[in-house]
Amino acid sequence: MSAGPQDRGTNEMDRASSEFATLEQAAGAVLRTAAEIAASGPIAPLSQLWQGAFAAARAVVAPPTEQSSRLAAFALPTLMHLEAAPRSAQSRAIAHTLGAAVAELRAAGRAGAAAALSSLAIEMAGEPSLTRVLPFFVCLEAMVRARLAHDAGGVGPHAVSSYWQIAAAEADGTTGPCLVLCGGLSGSGKSFVGTGLAATLGATIVGSDRLRKELAGVAPTARTPAEQNGRVYSTRMTDRVYRRLARAAAESLREGRPVLLDGTYLTPERRAVPLRLAQEFGVPAAIVWCELPDAEAAARLRRRFTLGWAVSDGDARVRALQRRGARQPTEDEYGAELLRVDASQQPAELFERLLPRVCGAVRR
Repeated sequence: MSAGPQDRGTNEMDRASSEFATLEQAAGAVLRTAAEIAASGPIAPLSQLWQGAFAAARAVVAPPTEQSSRLAAFALPTLMHLEAAPRSAQSRAIAHTLGAAVAELRAAGRAGAAAALSSLAIEMAGEPSLTRVLPFFVCLEAMVRARLAHDAGGVGPHAVSSYWQIAAAEADGTTGPCLVLCGGLSGSGKSFVGTGLAATLGATIVGSDRLRKELAGVAPTARTPAEQNGRVYSTRMTDRVYRRLARAAAESLREGRPVLLDGTYLTPERRAVPLRLAQEFGVPAAIVWCELPDAEAAARLRRRFTLGWAVSDGDARVRALQRRGARQPTEDEYGAELLRVDASQQPAELFERLLPRVCGAVRR
């Protein structure tokens, strides 16, 4: 007897849940390795590591001069940014370790898995600022592996040239200023999707959940006390949060950088302010709208409350309230390209399908 629609849906949910659990284990391993590196002693200055890796990889690959120049030019802004605002030893170690894992996954042709791992590791670490610099670290670690592959005499799963091409692809795929709104009802997976996209694009990500708690004086991963819910989730506070999101978007666009805003953005009025900003700055914009069946969303929301690193306070009751006033985006909102996402897909598959669409929308 063939499975009915409900059985097939349950099977898909089980597979997605199983892959997410595997992904969570992998992200945990990345963070544990990073903690060991951070505890082992100081890491060499970043500019020194970059120059050494670049020179060594270029010597064994002998790429075209033009390609080398693009790669060097790609690295310079991030080096300047990181020197102006040095990261903690822990944050730096996570960037190196995650960059190495992403380089290996991309060398194996698994770009979707790389984005999914990046998203979960960054969320679990509570380090959203890593999305801005991760492409640089992927590039750096890929070049390190190019030289290691050469020194191993070509023995191993990937060729020297494949690692160099991963590094070069980061430079060739550099994303200019653009705006991405990642929205949807609570529990729709928008933060997971948004973080993976931002990490791939090298975009600054600003999330409404984290920003709300910052403004309210609540620790990001702490549950908001019941007696404070009325204030923290009032219309006044929500308006304040979305004004701050728009201000952060304007700052990034003014600097010529891509930015991703992670919030529900349930009405045209909420979406209008940042989308008009994109028009004013003359940059491409996309709305990534995450959708998930209520039953699966409810299961995810319940699980989220068991995670020590989750930020959102949203639950099934909040989702039901949001649905009443939600007005989904249309195809013609201020020139933004609308990309609908079935968030019930397995994580790697989701990003494998979504990344080309988003890159096509914002790199035009």
